Amino acid sequence: MLTLWSINRNLPSPITALLLACFAFSKPDLILTGGLLAIFLIVWQRESWPRKGLRAAFLAAAFAALLIPALIFDEGEPYNRSLVSLIQHYAVLVSRHQMIPDAPEPWSNSYAYSVPVFDHPPSLRALITNNPRAYYDFVFLSLGQSLYNVVISGLVLIVPGWWYCWRRLRDRRFKIATVILLLGLLPILFLSFTHVRYLARFYPLLLFGIYSYSAQSDPSSNWQHRLLTFYLIVVLILQIILLEPVFQAGHWHPD
Repeated sequence: MLTLWSINRNLPSPITALLLACFAFSKPDLILTGGLLAIFLIVWQRESWPRKGLRAAFLAAAFAALLIPALIFDEGEPYNRSLVSLIQHYAVLVSRHQMIPDAPEPWSNSYAYSVPVFDHPPSLRALITNNPRAYYDFVFLSLGQSLYNVVISGLVLIVPGWWYCWRRLRDRRFKIATVILLLGLLPILFLSFTHVRYLARFYPLLLFGIYSYSAQSDPSSNWQHRLLTFYLIVVLILQIILLEPVFQAGHWHPD
C-alpha cells in the first residue's frame, strides 16, 4: 500500500526506493515483483539520463542495504526454500487424489509423495527436468486450487469493482505498476499455490485502485460513483458475514 501511495503521489525518489525495497524483501516471492517494478520506475520516467541514473542509484542502494545482512551472516549450507516449498505443496495437492485410506499426511511426509515422481533433485531446476509432465500437472493443480481460494476468501467480490476502476484511471504509470504487482501471483502458482492468507496482500492493491479512481473525479456528480459506493457497501456487509466462521475457528487465548 505504501509503495503504491508513493508512486501515486510522486514522492521523492529516496522514499519510494526505501518503500519498494521493504516491499520486495518482505517475502522471498516478492523479490521478483519488486525488482521488475524498480526497473519500470527507472525506465518509465521521462527524465534526463543523469536524473534516471540518480533514481537508479537510490533504488540500488535501498535494495543493497537490505541484502547486505544475507551476504554477511553465513549460516552454512543454504536452505533451498523454493525447492522445499514446491515439494510440500505438490504433496498437499496430490494427496487429495490418493485412493488408499491411510495416505501419509502431506505436510510432514511430503517426500513420500515427491520421491517416487521426482526422485531426490538437488535443485528446483533438476526437479522440473526430472519429470516435466508431473511438474505440468502440479502447475495446473496449483492454478485450480488458487482460483478456488480466491473465491472462498471473498477476494473475488472486489475484483469486478477494481477492474471497472482500473480501466478508467488516467495515470498510466500507476496502472502499469498495479499490473506488475499482480505478477506476484506467478511465483506462487509455479512454486506452491495461493493460500487464503496469501491473498491478504492483494486486498490493498485492489482497494487502492478503487480509491485512486474515486479520488480523480467528483463522486457527487456521477451516478457510476454512487453505484460503486453501493457496491462496496454490499461487499463490506458480505465480508462481515463471511468473517463469522473465521472467529469461530480461531484459537483465542484467555489473556
